[in-house]
Amino acid sequence: GARGVCGGLLDARSGQIDMGGRDAWPSSGTQQASWSELGLHGHHTVPWGDLEGDVVGQVLDAVVRAAPDVLRGFEPDCVRVAFENMRGRTIRRGQTLCGWSRDRDRVDNNDGAPKVCVILGSSIIWHGYKYTKEDRESLDVELRPGDVLVLHGPGRSWLSAVNGFEPLDGAADSPFDFAHAWLLDHRRLKRARPEVYESIHSPPTPVPGSPEYKWMQFSYAVLGPSSASDGTDRLVEVSSGDAAAGGGGAAAACAGDGG
Repeated sequence: GARGVCGGLLDARSGQIDMGGRDAWPSSGTQQASWSELGLHGHHTVPWGDLEGDVVGQVLDAVVRAAPDVLRGFEPDCVRVAFENMRGRTIRRGQTLCGWSRDRDRVDNNDGAPKVCVILGSSIIWHGYKYTKEDRESLDVELRPGDVLVLHGPGRSWLSAVNGFEPLDGAADSPFDFAHAWLLDHRRLKRARPEVYESIHSPPTPVPGSPEYKWMQFSYAVLGPSSASDGTDRLVEVSSGDAAAGGGGAAAACAGDGG
């Protein structure tokens, strides 16, 4: 199954990991958990050929029909899922969930190739976009579960952040407050920037002292449906990085990282 990284927020002073009010996981070994038990955030990438069923293909066909001028010839080769559980956290006006960041999977500074984001979960979120971190104003886009965002052209060069969150009354059950399912074509990225490609597709198990450990402390592998699954949850095996060897940096920190 798919492999990714997940975790909570590391307190540098105490060394404690805030998992959102849940008991901390063991610092070594492995254990099994469901999607809804994977802490505050995480992400993994699945090759297009490994996807189960044809739902994603149907979504892609619908989006291409809706935006043919932008997506003509767009053929994604993978789906990257980044999820977030707020667990009581809020985003105050003028603040962001995890900071402003640039699109890290561009081939070069001229790369404006399209990428498609499907919003999932049980909340309304706002994506903010601006040219520089110093800009006081941003373009804030409201996104609800089922909405689709197509990012292309100059928009690929903008800074972005999740700068708003609101639980949605009456939303369908979901293991996550919100998630981004990015439909991506990473073939050029694999050739031009193989180290970035590997950090996204095969993130190493985070280890203490590594840059990503502030956000991600565990790796996981998807095993299959959970025993109580109604189709929304999956069983995963979680491993600690305490005893793992170091590796390259993992991909960005949270579901608002821009893919």
